[in-house]
Amino acid sequence: MLTCQLTRRCLLRPEASRCVVLPLVVISQRGFGISRKRCAPATALRTAQAHGHAGTATPEEPRASQQQVLYISSIWPERSSSAAGVRTSDILTAFQSWGWSVAYVSSARPNAHSELLAAQGCRTFSCLPNREADFAAVLQQVHPSICVFDRFYAEEAFSFRVRELAPQALRVVDMQDMHFLREGRQAAAKAGSSIAEIMAVCPDATSANALRELASIYRSDLTLVCSPAEMSLLLLHYQIPACKLLPAPFFMPPPPRPAQLPAFHDRKHFVTLGNFRHPPNMDSVRWLHDQVWPLMRKRLDDPAVELHVYGAAITGAAQQLNRPKQGFLVKGRAASLDVLRDYRVCLAPLRFGAGLKGKIADSWAHGLPVVTTSVGSEGMQVEGKPWGGVAEANDAERFAEQAAELYLDAEAWRQAQAAGLDLLGELYDQDSNLAALKAGFKQALSRMERHRQVDLIGAILWTQQMRSTEYFSRWIEMKETAQNGQVPV
Repeated sequence: MLTCQLTRRCLLRPEASRCVVLPLVVISQRGFGISRKRCAPATALRTAQAHGHAGTATPEEPRASQQQVLYISSIWPERSSSAAGVRTSDILTAFQSWGWSVAYVSSARPNAHSELLAAQGCRTFSCLPNREADFAAVLQQVHPSICVFDRFYAEEAFSFRVRELAPQALRVVDMQDMHFLREGRQAAAKAGSSIAEIMAVCPDATSANALRELASIYRSDLTLVCSPAEMSLLLLHYQIPACKLLPAPFFMPPPPRPAQLPAFHDRKHFVTLGNFRHPPNMDSVRWLHDQVWPLMRKRLDDPAVELHVYGAAITGAAQQLNRPKQGFLVKGRAASLDVLRDYRVCLAPLRFGAGLKGKIADSWAHGLPVVTTSVGSEGMQVEGKPWGGVAEANDAERFAEQAAELYLDAEAWRQAQAAGLDLLGELYDQDSNLAALKAGFKQALSRMERHRQVDLIGAILWTQQMRSTEYFSRWIEMKETAQNGQVPV
């Protein structure tokens, strides 16, 4: 108990004490050769000092223009595995470019991705969610002015500790995509609904997952929303106050000119890509294999044309779909996105999902038109402007027909390529989108105290009756501590 009391005192009044409580694992920027066993206090202090971490609970207060950001996640960001990993990495890099100090804490084990993050100048920590003293030590070292929770479940696991031990920090949820919407659409797809019916799904108050995610938004000061379609849903249907939401889509460099890209006749074959462990992606590959690709082969009437399937975290189920004789090749992880320059058309036959689709933006960036469904193109259109391919191929027959036509028609292909490059520059320009992100953070920081005073729903969700996730976390900690033969603090 004494340790926890001292930790709280150090965090809330950093000038008053000089106690040190180190996390279960501290990962330095030079490596992480530290045992996962809990260090004795003196050993832990020497370890932290040796690895460049503060050995005191009196960190300098951040300058007015410099923020101390703590990003909290269950995973380490992986640019090569998902669009979410790319977007998270871009946001962290932006924080650093603004002169903000960045630390990253994950409940995952240290790995090559955490090493890369540390090499890029982020302080990195590994900390299990149900360990108060360990996470308190991270807060003590970072003294955050901003805490970003990677998805709502990170907010559930850690926000109550941030609120208690670092109340000065702006609490921000990064949605990535709307999980309960994706799950609701997935259930509709499994029930045999059409894509039009799936797109009409809007989970209500009977959805436990919707209530969890919406509660996370209400508890937080700010939520980063990737998709404009989901922003509209949150504002208009779920009545989330606009002051709690900040658009944060993709952040991409200026697109190349068509002349800088391989031409129509220099490309061949179809391509599709996506992490195989993400249910919408695996479903789309199965749909391609079972229904769409056989129809396309008949329309193309050219056995030399192939479909190549790329994706991280390849599964046995995905490998079993490999059919070289039918031109359906499951290739696994791509060495680089530059491989997209070799293909003529990207297929994204998504029947459910949510958020923005990184595979579509990446395809456009490499001059590749895309054939997709209403699910795939959601939030990636500009009214009155042509789309970069086919945006609403919502059944197998139409999908196969439109994909084959785009593959064979050079002029239609060039127009679709130009449209995709144009949309890429308008929707995801990194300079304008990052400027808006920075302005949104600054505004949220400036009005944080005032908004907390009038945020009645957020305050209600912090009352004892509503804090089940906190008490569940504390119960897990006590149970696991007792099982390990330690005295609960």
